[in-house]
Amino acid sequence: EALDELGIARELAAQHLDGDHAAEDEVLGEVALEHDGGPAVPDVRLVVAPAFRFAAERARAAVTAVVHFLSIVLPLRSSPAILTLLPFSMVGIAVLTNVNSGKNRHGKYRGLALEDVVGPDGLVIATQCVEELDDAIQTFLDRGERVVCLNGGDGTIQRVVSHVIKNDGGTENGMPLLLPLRGGTMNVIADNLKLSGKPHDICAKAVAAVDGNGSALPIVSLPTIRVEKQMASGTEVEYGFLFGNGALYRTHRLYYEETDGGNIAAVKIILKCLAAGLTHKTRYAPVFGGQTAMKVTIDGKQMEGDTFTICLAMMFKSLVLSFSPFREGEGDFYVLATSARVGQLAPKLHKLFWAKEGKPAPLPEEIFFNSKARELIIETSEGHTFDGEVYAIEEPHALRLTRGPDVRFLKL
Repeated sequence: EALDELGIARELAAQHLDGDHAAEDEVLGEVALEHDGGPAVPDVRLVVAPAFRFAAERARAAVTAVVHFLSIVLPLRSSPAILTLLPFSMVGIAVLTNVNSGKNRHGKYRGLALEDVVGPDGLVIATQCVEELDDAIQTFLDRGERVVCLNGGDGTIQRVVSHVIKNDGGTENGMPLLLPLRGGTMNVIADNLKLSGKPHDICAKAVAAVDGNGSALPIVSLPTIRVEKQMASGTEVEYGFLFGNGALYRTHRLYYEETDGGNIAAVKIILKCLAAGLTHKTRYAPVFGGQTAMKVTIDGKQMEGDTFTICLAMMFKSLVLSFSPFREGEGDFYVLATSARVGQLAPKLHKLFWAKEGKPAPLPEEIFFNSKARELIIETSEGHTFDGEVYAIEEPHALRLTRGPDVRFLKL
């Protein structure tokens, strides 16, 4: 390369001196030496300097490439469950599998063969814990993935949504398209997106949609609920779609402790707890029979009472199966909060589970709020659930719920 540069220099000198070879030789003679009486050869300084300059430029480019490559690879290597690794220049469909979600437990996710579904342009990562979930989604964001399939339940989606919003500035256009694969126990979000089928089949439909639509992918945007949690240790913020405390929190804890998951199991545990709350004869009695000490303020107005049976906030009108307890109103998300005891609620269950527009509320407004709201503030010392995840906070804290940014989902 140095000799080539010398030749180029000679040509430029000849052109500049307009063919005056004597002047050309005089210019280049300063860097030419006679060697043992033989022909002139380039001064070693002229050879070595350009060579080192060339090598330095190539080394700098190589280091830049290595650093860029490691920035992609190192986060992946922190997870022992990497199934596929592609060059960072290839962007396809990414799949995140939470191996602890309901339908993925006991190694069931391995039989899905999702690597074969997404093909050579895809990336599949299986995670063992919450920290690995964060690492995996950050890897997808760094790679610029367009579509991320979530093989997990509502809790997995909530964790991913929170990470994406916090690390992407909350700008909808900068977020990847998400797609739940119904890998969880409840799959409320997938139900409300009208997604049905097995994870393998939903993922295959996503691949077909991407291959068939190119850059014009069909999407649906869903608003989130922003939960700001203020505790003695500081303030935390999460984003999701379904919040609940009181009886729902206690029911959810039993649901995870005593069932293998699923909608039918959820209905059974709810009915069991309701019956116990009415009869006070089994260990399930405190779930619905007891109340939670808390202060509830909705859109600036505090509800009567200092103990409540349940408080729900949800972006969807339908809960599980066909249960649709929420009523319309002005606001950003549905809220149901009541201080009525289970004995008052039981005779009106059919009206509670299936609310009908235009019909009067089953209980007085003073003890039963069921409408949309823009802000919900709860002060309590008991935990809550958020998209199926149990947050066991046994200390005084305040929760402020408002509307969060929209999140984009792939529409199938």
